[in-house]
Amino acid sequence: MGTRVKKPVFQKTVEKTAIYLDTVRLLDLLLDVAADFPRMYRFVVCDKMIELCIGMTESAAATYSHRDPEEALEDIGEYLSKLAVLRTLVRKAGERGWIKGLARHADIIELTEGLAKQGSAWRASIAAKAEAAGAGES
Repeated sequence: MGTRVKKPVFQKTVEKTAIYLDTVRLLDLLLDVAADFPRMYRFVVCDKMIELCIGMTESAAATYSHRDPEEALEDIGEYLSKLAVLRTLVRKAGERGWIKGLARHADIIELTEGLAKQGSAWRASIAAKAEAAGAGES
């Protein structure tokens, strides 16, 4: 009889987390919006929005990879800061009519609101772990 092959142990990676998947979905929406942006603002505002979203994916990955809750708190804080700036730019772009299609703009707004809730919940979870770790050391 042949030897049995061990099944790989399932490891959850950041690419499978809801916050990461939603951030990548937001990036896709922003890339689609870029084509319709007025040329004068495409390379300033739209590029900044895309850059912020890419930075958010980096911050989510960094947060997920840290074992030290204090370091993870710094990265999730960075994620939420970038998200706040992005939300402001999306709101301004929508007010000025640079994001074509009300449904598209609404999808982006809804997604950023969901990401803010997920990020805040993740930060609270990490802060609780940090507090528990600090209490365990005392």
